[in-house]
Amino acid sequence: METENAELRKRLGEGVTPIGKKPTAMQNLSLQEKVDLFRSLFKGREDVFARRWYSKASGKAGYQPVCQNEWTSLCDKRTFKCADCPNRQFSPLTDNDVYRHLEGKDADVWIFFEVPVLAVKLREAQNLIRQCRKQLSDADEQVRQILDAPSVATNASP
Repeated sequence: METENAELRKRLGEGVTPIGKKPTAMQNLSLQEKVDLFRSLFKGREDVFARRWYSKASGKAGYQPVCQNEWTSLCDKRTFKCADCPNRQFSPLTDNDVYRHLEGKDADVWIFFEVPVLAVKLREAQNLIRQCRKQLSDADEQVRQILDAPSVATNASP
């Protein structure tokens, strides 16, 4: 879209000033509101979540439930696989885990959904769609204003 806008400005002449970008709805939300929005859109089990792991040695990767005892004195990975460990205690998903995910520090968080369907609430999805349509409508209106504006003609006569 920015390429199209640049082309339109070029056609209309250099006298056209670009309209500044409006902040998006997400920019107006507080950190807690962003975490709450994420948790409401991706609703799953609160008592357990998984993180992605990657082994440089084998090249394998996967997701595994987060254990509160992992890499502590209770964790004996030499003797037990995590799935068979008698000291295994799942970590609940906290706001801090979601924040770190949104921040990109723990980019690969896997939520265990309670039902095998997309866990986005219809009403919230519809609100997001309405917001997107409104932003598209506003952008269309701005383009119409640019196209309908009288072009600046240069007078070549003496």
